[in-house]
Amino acid sequence: SHIWEFTASLSGMYGTATYPFDMYYGTNIYYYSCTENALTLTLSNNRREWISSVQIQNYYSSASYIGQETTQFNLYGRNSDTDEWTLLKEVTGLTYSTVGQKRRIYFSNNTPYNQFKFENFGTGNPSSCDWYIQSLDLFADNVLADIPNFTYDSSITVFKDIEMSEVIPQNNDGYMNFRINPSLPAGIVLDPHTGWISGTATSESTTQTYTITATKMTGGDVTAMITFEVVVCSGTRGLMTVRFRADSY
Repeated sequence: SHIWEFTASLSGMYGTATYPFDMYYGTNIYYYSCTENALTLTLSNNRREWISSVQIQNYYSSASYIGQETTQFNLYGRNSDTDEWTLLKEVTGLTYSTVGQKRRIYFSNNTPYNQFKFENFGTGNPSSCDWYIQSLDLFADNVLADIPNFTYDSSITVFKDIEMSEVIPQNNDGYMNFRINPSLPAGIVLDPHTGWISGTATSESTTQTYTITATKMTGGDVTAMITFEVVVCSGTRGLMTVRFRADSY
């Protein structure tokens, strides 16, 4: 983390400005409408920090708040109150699989900043504006380290109308802007920031080959191929989904 010795302020949301950075499960920020909002972080003693990724954590007890996950926001940086804000990352399309889940988002940046602003947290759904955030963090990543190519299981089968188990790429740290061609079957999504594939397929789909491409935060694209099909769970097939939690939530 590169957040210490700082002041913070917020507008358009409930909670205390320092809550997302105290890493305590009992504190959070939230709001109940699609109004504009902002959370500004200023490092003490005019200290400037270079960052290359931001982390957001889904609300710790959000099992009671399905559909209120924060899937979008903008992150800005600047060095004085008179400077214009520089957009570091526009985040949309975040997905979560469990409560309290952390998502790391990488981006290209060449400048250290004294001030950072998170702006317009939202669910991405204008008909469901309630959103919650457990924690936020900023990181400086090692850009000199070699980033290995990400990979997926080569063959994936999911069942129609049944939530699939998430498909998680190996070695996805340091990658951004995941995209896929052609589009996945209806109901299945690729998280553009993590590369996770998740969702519930709403129709059958024969086996098809897909190309997934992502960009290293140090530059350069990497591509992986998968096959994906959607079938009906019938005949001799059976399915049971079990989730384990290690707390009272």
